Amino acid sequence: MSGKWLMFCLVFLSAFELTAQDSLAWHFYGEIPITSNDTWSVDVLDNIYVVSDKNLTKYDSTMKVSFTQSIKSLGRISACEPMNTMKVMVFSEEQQTVCLLDNTLTLSEACIDLSLYDVFNATQIAVSSQPDKLWVFDQLNSRLLLLSLGSVKQSQEVGNLQGITGIGAIVKMEENQNELYISDRLGQIFVFDVYGTLKWTVSKSELTDFTVRDGYLIRIVGNKIVIHKGEEEKLDPRNLPTVGIKELHISSGFYYFRTTDKILKYSVHWE
Repeated sequence: MSGKWLMFCLVFLSAFELTAQDSLAWHFYGEIPITSNDTWSVDVLDNIYVVSDKNLTKYDSTMKVSFTQSIKSLGRISACEPMNTMKVMVFSEEQQTVCLLDNTLTLSEACIDLSLYDVFNATQIAVSSQPDKLWVFDQLNSRLLLLSLGSVKQSQEVGNLQGITGIGAIVKMEENQNELYISDRLGQIFVFDVYGTLKWTVSKSELTDFTVRDGYLIRIVGNKIVIHKGEEEKLDPRNLPTVGIKELHISSGFYYFRTTDKILKYSVHWE
């Protein structure tokens, strides 16, 4: 755990004892442009990845361009997820493929055709903390699968996910500490263990986005940020630094917010 993230955790843990009068003070670090059709992500070293129709661009922690690579041959990219500091995964829903790039954004091996795993309509993916494993939601038959991308083609699955749980149309999936978090268009969040067993849920809300760090669920609801530890809401909602925030990532204690046309980098402390 980095020193910055440790400090972040300590701040939040102590903040749970604060009163309703305490507020978040946001410090702005910078911004980079993004369009409404772009996809983005952030890795543990605070590198930012932005996928446009034709290119994948990597920005360093100072928000300066470090690499740009054409990705036209990979099809329309639906998701870009760092697997570690040396490997980035991109998913094309259009082509039903997963491709692995190195830290210079160069294709490191042949793309993986998901049909080889009997997946024909993948709509959402999430990188697993287990080596070379990937969560996939296959809209066909509403299947949730944990696929092994290594030489041994192993997988486990939960069939009829929507029928079993009542989950709506899936918007996002993210794994943290061997738990998979899935949100739907109703603003619900469903939390599963690595075997696909439902552990707990968050009820319907005006959810805009969420992320998870060290077991803490961080939600954006309206123009507020809400922190959970397990099912318990640990902190009353607090104001976000600006309006119009649509998505967020957290890395090394920094918050990265997406608006319609920008990615904004902030840190936070209490006052």
